[in-house]
Amino acid sequence: MRILVIESDAPCAEALSFALANAGYEVEHALTGWQGLQILADPEPPDGVLVGHPLADRSGLDVCRAIRGDSDTGLILVSSCTREETMLRAFAAGVDDAVVKPVRVAELTARLGAVLRRRQTQGGGELGGVVERGPFRLHCNRLEAAVAGNPAPVRLTPLEAKLLGLLMLNANQVMTKARLQELIWGYQNDSSGDLLKTHVRHLRVKLEATPSSPRFIQTINGVGYTFVSPRPAAMADLEAPLTTGAIQVGVPAAGRSPLPAPV
Repeated sequence: MRILVIESDAPCAEALSFALANAGYEVEHALTGWQGLQILADPEPPDGVLVGHPLADRSGLDVCRAIRGDSDTGLILVSSCTREETMLRAFAAGVDDAVVKPVRVAELTARLGAVLRRRQTQGGGELGGVVERGPFRLHCNRLEAAVAGNPAPVRLTPLEAKLLGLLMLNANQVMTKARLQELIWGYQNDSSGDLLKTHVRHLRVKLEATPSSPRFIQTINGVGYTFVSPRPAAMADLEAPLTTGAIQVGVPAAGRSPLPAPV
């Protein structure tokens, strides 16, 4: 498989290229964002792209947005910035994953492999078509979610759509953090756990009326997350407080306590 590394930091680019070549990839390097976009315009674009941030001529986030606007290639941001805001902006720009410098080779190759596998199977897998639960309708292939009462659909990144789809398909059941990490990234570690929290938070901002007090994408502290789908009788009045009696956590309904606050 062919990987394009867009990185203005020469030592970093050399280290990334060496590691990827040792992992069996064919590697091409672009020193600037402009050069990288020119390579991606080729009739045979690379299978995956690593984009450094920042770059010498522009923001790596701008390059990611430009790439995702024209291509569904596997896309990973390699950032020197550790701020959560930067990571959120990266995923909003459409990246599949993000790593922070200095890069750990084993982690990078694991993440890249998982991204490429997802891209190969995307489109005709288990999350194709439309999923409807409660007031939400997820158009998986169009990367859009429609919410009852909202006139315009909400755009999602590929990872946001996959996460939301998994939660909706398992509505009113708890999905553990470990299971979600495995299904979405193909591996489990502290960084994928942090990414999961970031994506859940981003989905709440996009879809929940009150993200700090979510009614649908709820946290089960110490366990994972659940999508609360109201029963048909409750759909007539979505402003009424939701109960958690339908959530399957292996405890009799009478003994359940209210869901803890989200993290």
